[in-house]
Amino acid sequence: SLESLGVSWLIMGYSGFLLGITAQLRWVAGSKAGYLVLGSLIIAAKSCDIGAYTFGRLFGKTKMTPVLSPGKTWAGAVGGITTSILASWAWLTFAPPIFNKTWTPSPVWAACLFGAIVGLTGMIGDLMESLLKRDAGKKDSAALFPGFGGLLDLLDSILYAGPVAYALWVLLPLKTW
Repeated sequence: SLESLGVSWLIMGYSGFLLGITAQLRWVAGSKAGYLVLGSLIIAAKSCDIGAYTFGRLFGKTKMTPVLSPGKTWAGAVGGITTSILASWAWLTFAPPIFNKTWTPSPVWAACLFGAIVGLTGMIGDLMESLLKRDAGKKDSAALFPGFGGLLDLLDSILYAGPVAYALWVLLPLKTW
């Protein structure tokens, strides 16, 4: 049926395309920097998730998207982006010399811009996954990790932010070696 064909294309595009580009991060700055680059994506996206949750619980009053994702607040969004900026700066400042003693830290402005953009994109990815879940009538996307919203909820920000992180590693002077 047309409906199942549409679902098949969505799955291929959602997981295949986004994950395929995200996997390319392993080589964008050279094969020896693969884990550093992948780490920058994971740290920026997941620190935004953690910061948004923490700041939203502590200071969140105004709901951001009450119908789509009732737990998201504007305070959480600001806290998430701020946390992502700080975590990206720390990772791109202190991690390069750990991976290779000759590598120097990324410029502060580039690391902070990377954190802000990847954090925001990850947040949008989280909202997009919430939209898919609401449309399907599911609260959790899988029972594999109950309480976290499922496996897809753990990966949504990374999947959406991966292609953006790839573009930023190409465009910004994050690679200093």
